Amino acid sequence: MGLRIALLVVTVLLAGCVGNPGPAGTVTETKSNATNSTERTVVSNVNETKVVERALDAEKAYVASKLRNASCVESWDTYPIVMDREGTVVNQTTSGLYVDVQQPYAWGNEDIEADSASRATYLVTDNETQRVSGPEIDPC
Repeated sequence: MGLRIALLVVTVLLAGCVGNPGPAGTVTETKSNATNSTERTVVSNVNETKVVERALDAEKAYVASKLRNASCVESWDTYPIVMDREGTVVNQTTSGLYVDVQQPYAWGNEDIEADSASRATYLVTDNETQRVSGPEIDPC
């Protein structure tokens, strides 16, 4: 029985990773009284496109906050000039979906003007979008 459940979970996971961006997953837990273990299954009800947008919006807000609060920055923008704004779901776990993002930005002062892009990974769940890795932005 355990093998059937494992095969079903693998099939569901692979189905969500092939083809057009479609529904991704959330987690439900069931406890087995006999073994006192917890099985986790994926339930499709989250749109991958929306998950990527949430991660991109969070990174844009992160970049804007860092540039707005940098003492050496006189002007800045998060509009894509040199690089594209990109996001990709790279992993789906029982914790949520991991999304790699790239957010272009530009900043300047009287001595320099610079274009760059932040790169980070976000964990997106039903209730939270959390930056889990990526370099800090500190133009000063």
